[in-house]
Amino acid sequence: MRIYPLSKKALPPLSAALLISVLNYSSPALAAEEPVIVLSPAQQQVLDLSVAQDYQAAGTKGLELLEKEKADPGLRLVIANSLAWSGRMRKAEMQYKALSNSKVRKEARTGLANLYRWKGRDDEALPLYQSVLAEDPRHAGANEGLMYAKRELNPRTFVSAGAAQDSGDAKRRELNISQRWRDDTGRHIFEVSSSGTRDELPVTTATQGEVGFAYQNLNLPLEPRLALEAQAKPKGDLFGSLKLKIDEGRFLVDIGRTNWGKSAFNARALEDGLNAAHIGLDANLHFDSGQFTEHIDIFRVSDSNVILTSRSNFIPSWRPFGHRLKPFVGIETRDVRFYSNKYWSPVDGFGTAYLGLQGELANENWSLYGSGQVGTRLYGEAGSNWSLGMGGKLWLDKNLAVGVNLWSMASRRDNARYRAKSFSVNLEKLWD
Repeated sequence: MRIYPLSKKALPPLSAALLISVLNYSSPALAAEEPVIVLSPAQQQVLDLSVAQDYQAAGTKGLELLEKEKADPGLRLVIANSLAWSGRMRKAEMQYKALSNSKVRKEARTGLANLYRWKGRDDEALPLYQSVLAEDPRHAGANEGLMYAKRELNPRTFVSAGAAQDSGDAKRRELNISQRWRDDTGRHIFEVSSSGTRDELPVTTATQGEVGFAYQNLNLPLEPRLALEAQAKPKGDLFGSLKLKIDEGRFLVDIGRTNWGKSAFNARALEDGLNAAHIGLDANLHFDSGQFTEHIDIFRVSDSNVILTSRSNFIPSWRPFGHRLKPFVGIETRDVRFYSNKYWSPVDGFGTAYLGLQGELANENWSLYGSGQVGTRLYGEAGSNWSLGMGGKLWLDKNLAVGVNLWSMASRRDNARYRAKSFSVNLEKLWD
């Protein structure tokens, strides 16, 4: 999981004092030099909503205001920040760009750079941070944003070791190592990897090893990413995928041939070398009411089975526990053509509705996240269920980090109670 903190340096939640300063009415000395800006009732409402950290309402009211009134650059920056912090990236980008040569240009360029970074375009964020620092070398937000961008753009070695087990006596041990780097433009991304997996059941043990190569070209339309994996054991095979971004990442298409034996978390499936043709569809949409995500996977397994899974999730703008804790609701389903004892295949289907809470805390040196949910049966073999996940990362120095991830769940499978848990630890090394 890639976590970007809503940094108080990179995109500061504007306190009342800072808002007043931005709007040129912060002190008698400033008031003597420049005219005091008197806010209209609508402008004051936007300001008050932002100070209260109700960014969803501040952004919505701000857009309504801009259609009717001319706003001072400082207030327009407040609106742009509120749009960004409530996930409305396109609208925020338009407002930041409109301010790029105004008196708040440094803050606007920093905000725009943060947007690009959150969208995975650190290559576009980097020159914006640098332009702010050329004008103001001590700018806190640009300095912090530059650090995060360089972390993503620098070559990286990643090592991960993990273990998992379930109530069906399935056990897994795995080790992964990868090296990722970019060309000088930052827009051509290369990655080589190697992994090993050992799955165990009471009467079956299977091991799997593979090497992989991936390439992504951010210059091309749809930002295609091609990945290839060559399996050495239990028998030689070749897998691959092509991922395409549509509408600036609001939609994602993933097409390929996948290692179903490895995905199934079952030693018998791994031993048999099962594979699957795969089509995956993702949507990530932001509305005034909240964020909606949809993930759909269709697998045609080499044993002729067809698996259809889906997960629909909605995070409302409503924040009853503060802006860092996000409630969510959703539906998860799984349907199959027929039952197989080599992987989870509910012949009557599986459908559950759930609700939960997720949150994160982060700064430049560490990050923590957590998520929990409870669910109930909609159809098929599903029953009451719950899951918990948490993890974090600690930067030991500017180029070395360690991370830990934990996950546990309980549900119903094959008309019986089912439990599973997993743990992983990773080491991340950056190279200047």
